[in-house]
Amino acid sequence: MVQAVIFDMDGLMIDSERIRLEFRRQIRKEMGLSGRPDPWELTMGMGKEEVKRVCRQYYAEDYPAEEISRKSWEMWKDYQSENGVPVKKGLFSLLDTLDRNGISAAVATSTEKENALYTLKLCGIADRMEQMVFGNMVEHAKPEPDIFLKTAELLKLPTKDCLVLEDSPNGVKAAYSAGMKVIMVPDLVQPGPEIRRLLFGCAESLSEVAQLLDLE
Repeated sequence: MVQAVIFDMDGLMIDSERIRLEFRRQIRKEMGLSGRPDPWELTMGMGKEEVKRVCRQYYAEDYPAEEISRKSWEMWKDYQSENGVPVKKGLFSLLDTLDRNGISAAVATSTEKENALYTLKLCGIADRMEQMVFGNMVEHAKPEPDIFLKTAELLKLPTKDCLVLEDSPNGVKAAYSAGMKVIMVPDLVQPGPEIRRLLFGCAESLSEVAQLLDLE
């Protein structure tokens, strides 16, 4: 039986990926990098160090991944302060359903603590979570399972009793490797056959998750 649902943040609870991708395009254009592939898709859901490693592996040593990330975060923070946080459809209804059924909610995001808390507090999600684990709290980021294992440890639950909601293939792989059930709610990347084999279920939006879990 599921005793806790662990939520990813960007692209899952927060409709941030499309906006930040556009910010990245603007920054790359200003830096004269429009003609080179953006490693964003390969690194989606990964932590900062893993992003830098992938960029070194596939692109030139001087690819400014950290600078692009920093500038896009600054633009995203300004966007949130001016427009509010775009929360995904069905999120608060799902949190209410979990509350009614005595199921804990937690966050496990690759985003570093300071940046993630800014968003989670601004939109009122932080107060709804029993535990929150951030990218700089674990040694290895997604697709390694560390962040989900840490979350289960803080929840004091076995991994088999935890279910993860993820929007990215890297997050799905991490949750599956941690021994947890995974429901994917795709955002910008649809699951291929390899990822679908790892899933407990797939939903078009958070509004469908309660039904997949047979919750009322």
